[in-house]
Amino acid sequence: MGKAGADDWKTPLGFYEKAIAELERTREEFQTELQILRELQASHVNLKAEFQTEIQDLKSEIQNYQRQLETTKVELKSTKTELQTTNERFENLVTETQKIAEYAYVKSNEAETTANSANSEIESVKAGIEDGTIIAHKALMLQGKDDQHWMRFRELDSVNNHCFQVWKSNDDTWHKISGLGVDYRKLEQLLAAGKWQEADEETFKKMLEVAGRQKEGCLKNEDIDKFFCEDIRTIDQLWVKYSNGHFGLSVQIHIYKSLGGAIKYDSKIWQDFGDRIGWRANNQWLWYRYINFSTAAPAGHLPARIWDDWGGGGVGSFYSLASKLLSCNI
Repeated sequence: MGKAGADDWKTPLGFYEKAIAELERTREEFQTELQILRELQASHVNLKAEFQTEIQDLKSEIQNYQRQLETTKVELKSTKTELQTTNERFENLVTETQKIAEYAYVKSNEAETTANSANSEIESVKAGIEDGTIIAHKALMLQGKDDQHWMRFRELDSVNNHCFQVWKSNDDTWHKISGLGVDYRKLEQLLAAGKWQEADEETFKKMLEVAGRQKEGCLKNEDIDKFFCEDIRTIDQLWVKYSNGHFGLSVQIHIYKSLGGAIKYDSKIWQDFGDRIGWRANNQWLWYRYINFSTAAPAGHLPARIWDDWGGGGVGSFYSLASKLLSCNI
């Protein structure tokens, strides 16, 4: 059968052929669009997969950020606590420093007052020596044969004589004043050399000398009243000076008072005092042989032997000495 001509579309055959051609063209266009749709669908699937991957990655990053944030919060809280603790320690340190400064100021004023008093006494003794008053007074005492007054005068005359020697030498030895003319030069030499154990023994010997107990070699409670405040103050000043404020009777009594200590004995406070200055271990008072004779010892650890009554109680058993230190305002 021949192909229909251009004008044959009006015939049934031409109409069919044209319809078939249109269908073919439409089919091709449809297939092309279908291919495009498939490609778009594939692209959509890929994009969806990529988006899901990115979303998952973002979720992981967010979770990591959240964990880091929680960690940072914990660290900040810890840092805040440490800062608060440090601030409290600093405030305590400032308070303690202020107390030490106030204590040093009071001691400085006391030393100045003592120096002024000593200078006044020196001038008084100088005048008494120059006009003969002291010698005349001594002669009257001898003539009266009053032993009680003679002993009092002997003590006074010893002080006057020492003050006169200080006045004559015109040096700074006022801090070695003794109520009975006791010589503290050896003690000063031992302390200056850092020989703490020898100095502790020498301190004990000088206390025996002041109390008149050299023969007995020990001190008793009733000997407390025989101690001159001048001698106690001299011993303390030497210890404080050559230990740079680490040792000394005033250091010990300052610690004792800071714990609530007073003239009246309190066993709990006294034990706390012993713990603080290193005289106790395992709830027991130390024997003298276990004392630490170095600056590594706690503040106030020395002098120590004068606090031992040698009656079996160990260092710290001669607690009656504390009442004398308090009454002398050491």
